[in-house]
This record gives sequence, C-alpha cells and structure tokens, in this order.
Amino acid sequence: MNWDKTICASRTEVVWQSCVAKGSHSPALLLLLCFFACACSTQPVPQSRHAGNGETPEQVGGQPHTIAAEGVLPWLRWANFSDGRQNVQAMYEAINYAPAWVREGQATPQALAVISALVNSQTKGLNPEDYDASRWPSRLIALKAAPGSADTVAQFDAALTINAMRYLSNLRIGRVNPKPVEFGIDLDQIHHDLPHYLAQQILTASNLPDTLNRVEPQYLGYKRTETALQTYLTLAAQDQGVQLPDPRQTVTAGEAYSGVEQLDKRLRLLGDLPQTAVVAAGPAIYEGPLVEAASTFRPGMG
Repeated sequence: MNWDKTICASRTEVVWQSCVAKGSHSPALLLLLCFFACACSTQPVPQSRHAGNGETPEQVGGQPHTIAAEGVLPWLRWANFSDGRQNVQAMYEAINYAPAWVREGQATPQALAVISALVNSQTKGLNPEDYDASRWPSRLIALKAAPGSADTVAQFDAALTINAMRYLSNLRIGRVNPKPVEFGIDLDQIHHDLPHYLAQQILTASNLPDTLNRVEPQYLGYKRTETALQTYLTLAAQDQGVQLPDPRQTVTAGEAYSGVEQLDKRLRLLGDLPQTAVVAAGPAIYEGPLVEAASTFRPGMG
C-alpha cells in the first residue's frame, strides 16, 4: 500500500468535507484548503492518461476538442473565446487531448496554483472576475463530487485552459493586445507561442508563482508601478469607501464643510495628515491642520 498517497487522500477528504460543512463561499479560503490538502504532491505532474474513475482520455479529450472548435463555453463569465480558439486547440493537440489540469479526477497542484493566481489577479492590476474568480470554488467542489464525470472534467479543464491563456496574455502584454494574430511570449530571449508555453512550462512547473513572475515585464518602470499598486490596494482595504461630500463650490480655509470628518480620516490614512495632528471638534469647519494637509496632498497627486 502506498501510505503517502493514502494519507494525502485522507487529508484531502477531511479538508473538503470541513469546507463544505461550513458552507464557505470564500474563494481564498477554499483555495487555501486545497493547497493544504495537496501539499504532499507538488512535484511536476506529467500529463495523465486517466481522466477520472471509469472515464477514458478519449471520452474527455474529444470534448475539449469540440469546445475549442465551437469557441464558446457557457461555464465562463466571458463565454465567447473565439479570438483564442486556435490557441486552445493547439494546446490540447500538444498534449494529445488528454486533460491538462486534472489527474485521477482531481485538480492538479498546478491547476490550484493557477486558480490562486487568477483569484488574486487584482495584485497585478487585473480584474479577477475576468478569469471567473468567484466561480472556481464551486467548480472545484463539483469536480470533487463527480471525479468520474467526463462532462465535468472536460468543462473544468477547458475553462481553466481558456482563463489561464487570457491571464498569461494580459499579464505579459496587457488587456489590449496590439498584435492579436500569432501572439507569443518572449521569455529569456526565446520565443514561445502561448499554447506550447502553457503545455511545456505551466503544466509541469514545480514553482508556478516563480514561473508566472517571469512572464511579467521585467523593466524597472513596471516593477515600480506594481509596488505602488500594492500600496494603494492596502490603503483601499483600510478605507471605508465613503466618498467625500461634493461641495457646490470651492471650499476655502475657515468655511464650513460637511465632509470634515471623512477628510480627516482620509488624509491620515494617506499620510498627509500626521496621526498626532489635532483637529478641533465642534462645527465642521475646514481649517487648521486640514488645510495644511490638503495643500500637501494636491501637489503630491500631480
């Protein structure tokens, strides 16, 4: 008996049952639990010839072929992928139409790592819902519940392939592709077309975050922008999201302004108003430290 495999399977079952029992709808929580369960299987995964319990590769493989040929997958938020249809076909051809992200009926460690990247794509300046972020937890549960279903495996596999390609493209060249024909990724001065890069690098990666980091532009301006983005995402998470009241005309020092309290909090959060600054209580008057802090804020915003 393979005790390592048995223990890993038991851990996976316990984690999933706990997650379902608690009724968790958090993508981050579900994915964290999935990573925990699969921690004992993080080595590169060769392409399996087994789709699931009782399903042959041919049964599953024919479906991604059909999905790619149609260029539409209702499972997706953006169901029409006709612009990437040829890339999807080429990727599955490269692996002989075997499932790319599923082994023995379950998502591979590479699949879970890619899903995690999609869910957290806001840290790269992208919109997670463009890659079905909120839908992956329920898809993982469906895959777990029906590992032998050719339909479920095929749709899960195709959905992740399409979203992974969209993500890689957007990560490398942005959401607007200046060259929609013959897209390629230039990595370490070697030209890799997207389908083969996905098949040869992503599906077998032992350290997927590092592989994805190397897809991003490496020049200094991009790195600085990414660092600034993390700062503003952190600030946005701390902010209550209350908009400042819009005055009918410019407010000058000494005048009443109903948004004094919100302005105080916002300027302290951004660092323009020192935490030790004392703003007079009482009537909402735009004066003192607020005026000075606001004057510092405006030039800093360019």
